[in-house]
Amino acid sequence: MRQQPHRQSVVHAEQVGCDLGAQLQALFSNRDKVIEMRYHVKEDQRHDSDDSEQLVLNDIFDGCHYQTLQGEYVRLSDPEEVLEHRFFSDSQDIALGLSLDGFTFYEDLGQKESKNKYNSWALILINYNLPPNQRTLQKNIIFLGFIPGPGQPKDLNSFLVSFVEELTHLACGIPNTYNADTCTFFCLHAYLIIVFGDMPAIAKAMCMKGHNGMSCCRICSIIGQKHTKATAMQQGGQELAISTTYYPALQGPDGVSVWTCQLSTHTQGL
Repeated sequence: MRQQPHRQSVVHAEQVGCDLGAQLQALFSNRDKVIEMRYHVKEDQRHDSDDSEQLVLNDIFDGCHYQTLQGEYVRLSDPEEVLEHRFFSDSQDIALGLSLDGFTFYEDLGQKESKNKYNSWALILINYNLPPNQRTLQKNIIFLGFIPGPGQPKDLNSFLVSFVEELTHLACGIPNTYNADTCTFFCLHAYLIIVFGDMPAIAKAMCMKGHNGMSCCRICSIIGQKHTKATAMQQGGQELAISTTYYPALQGPDGVSVWTCQLSTHTQGL
């Protein structure tokens, strides 16, 4: 028997990324950028001065999630490990949002072949400290990383391990960060307050099958129905399912419809 030569394991895809902490520190070395990033401080002052009954949701800082975080102490992965400072207790703290989305990197190839075969993923951070008309400009978005193809990532969270480690480091604080406006050094903190993207991206981030799964919705508790055809063979009066694909029926056999199903809680979604 011929012995097979030893084959070395090769990583299917490698993520390309940048140091997030260094990028955030560099923002404070620009005085004009520091002044722009005071936008969220003005939003906090507006929220405190306005009547809560007549408050209009103008931005993410008006949401209950951000308002709740302001009164909580920072916790890391260990629930019992509580830090000594609260979320956004310093006016220089940065609020971040993670954008997840796949795209066809090679357009010519994507027209001839399957789009998923040449699908790549970009990980982009939004700096919410900037005004809404500035935060999504190309010069202000923060490039976190790039997941190359071919194909979609099997485990999206495996590409986010280094990002989670950096977020932990930023939650604890990066000391000796220079502020070009005040000409002082401070401890930089940054927190991720939202993750957003299209349905396939969020499904991968939450380790869900997506809109073709049995539990197809991350917001409500509707149960998908298995796809069948009228021409399927019959066994004992029951129609055989000929597909593993599920779909959210407008009216399920249990009487629950897409209009009457209950919303899922955060704990149920996890």
